[in-house]
Order: sequence, then C-alpha cells, then structure tokens
Amino acid sequence: MKGNEKRQDMAYAPIVLFVYNRKEHTRKTLEALKKNYGAAESILYIYSDGAKENTKESVGEVRDYISTVTGFKEVHIIQREENRGLAASVIAGVTEVLSCYDRAIIMEDDLVTTPFFLQYMNEALEKYESNKQVYSITGYSHFPKGNEKLPETYFMQFTSSWTWATWKDRWDKFDPLALGWQEVTNDKKQSYAFDYDGSFGMTKMLIQQMEEKSIDSWAVRWCYCVFLHKGLTLFPNKSLCMNTGFDGTGVHCGVSNEKESRDMHTGAICYFPDEISEVPQTRQEIKREMKRERKNHYKERIKYYFCNPKQMIKKIKNVVKTN
Repeated sequence: MKGNEKRQDMAYAPIVLFVYNRKEHTRKTLEALKKNYGAAESILYIYSDGAKENTKESVGEVRDYISTVTGFKEVHIIQREENRGLAASVIAGVTEVLSCYDRAIIMEDDLVTTPFFLQYMNEALEKYESNKQVYSITGYSHFPKGNEKLPETYFMQFTSSWTWATWKDRWDKFDPLALGWQEVTNDKKQSYAFDYDGSFGMTKMLIQQMEEKSIDSWAVRWCYCVFLHKGLTLFPNKSLCMNTGFDGTGVHCGVSNEKESRDMHTGAICYFPDEISEVPQTRQEIKREMKRERKNHYKERIKYYFCNPKQMIKKIKNVVKTN
C-alpha cells in the first residue's frame, strides 16, 4: 500500500489508550494519533485511572482534556473511581474491549506515533490473524537508528509494551497469575531463553512481580505468556513510536535521553514477512544492540552520579543496607 491509500476492506481495530495524570503527555499522544491515516475510521477507548490523594487535580485536568477529544470514528471514555494502577487497569481494560472485538491496538499516554502507525498495525493484524503463532504486533524498534542488516519488519520471540496489538484468542491465553512461573525462573536454561539469551532482565522482573511484589507489571506477565506458547511479535526495523515518558514524570520510567534519540519510520510499511519465524540474524543483531545499550546505560548512570553526588551517596547507602 502506498502513502495514504486506504483499503476499503480494512478492518480497523479499536484503539485502547490508558491515561492517568499527565495532561501534556496525553495531549501529545492523542494529537499524533489523530494525524494517523485510519484515525477517522477507528474507535477510541480511553481508560482514565482513578486519582490518589495527591493526584486529584492533575487527574482532573487530564479528564477535562480527554472529554474534548475528536478526530476518531467514536470516542468512549471510561473513568475509574478508584486508583487501580497501570497493571490492573491494562489487564481489565484490554479484557473488556476484547470481549466485544476480535482485535485491539493498545497504547499508553506517553507514546507518540508516526502518521503511518495505525495503517501498519491494522495491516499486520489483518495479515497474521489466522496464524496463531503470531501473538502481537508492535510499532517499537530496539534499534534507535534502524538496522541495515534486517528487513523492514521482522519477527522476534519476544514482546513490547510500547504500542502493541493482539487478538482476542491470543489474549484469552493470558494468565495474570502466571502459573508455573517458578519452573522458568528456577531453571537456568529456561531462564536464559526467557531473557532472550541474556539480553533482557525478564526473569528478574518476573520474580519481582510474582515473589517480591516490588513491581506492578502486566507486561512481564504477558511476555511470560507469549514465551510459554512460543509466540512471536512483529517488530519494525525503525520505530513508528517514541516514548516521551523518560522525563521523570512517569511511574515506571526514569530519566534518559537514549530512548528519545531515535530515527522514526516516516513512511508507510511495505514489507510484511510471509515466513512466520524468527531468523537467526535477528537474534544476533538484537543481542548486539542490547549489549551496546547496556554499555551506554552504565556510562550514563556513572555520569549522572558524578554530577549528583548526593544521589550517589544515597545509592551506596541503599546498596549497603540491602546487603
């Protein structure tokens, strides 16, 4: 498909957006989404989590703003009275929407998309609907500048929470209790595979979620589900989304410039692989990129602590205390 050419038989998936108390982030996300080809044909569900005592004003500002949103086929706003937190909100919201539709595109309030994001997501949802090995689609790429050795899109035995889409029958396999998780975390071979050959810290996150209760993540449980079923996710070579939450305002994101400096895919995606598998070169390139990113992250943290000695002392005290 070229440019903004529309397929008359395209099934436009509903968009499910989760917001909380960041009006400016939410505005940027929705303004970008409205500029997408296919936005006017898409139904938008906005889930607004309830306020905590110290966020009543900011949550109210977000709710005032989303009540004015136009540019979509329909806009439905679901305002929670209680504060559920992101994990419970996402699990409940995605389940609710997929009880009425066979597919959905899911976003959070700090993800700014390119104009061809919805077109890409909907085309991929249509193409791989009948292939049950494909569990999700994402607009995020691990490569900040793309990767010349890989095609325009490719499959990974992994997931991403930075814009994603799935089908009802795949989501039905999701288990929030992550039954059997200890069999994976206690087995070195399975743990290594779950971490994508040691490239990501998914095992640690799963333990933090299920045993230590120190994090509240739906994403690690979804990744565990896809891992158990040997599922695949379609990734673009260059991102069709940018995370604006690395400014210290997010609950789950810190401060970083690395995630913001990305070359975005500005045109339409033209290539969707027919072979439903992860090719070895993809894994090689991802592992190489993650190694580079970890190195840059360590440099960034060292620089941060040298520039903020009080934070360095606090960090050292916390480490000594926990040990």
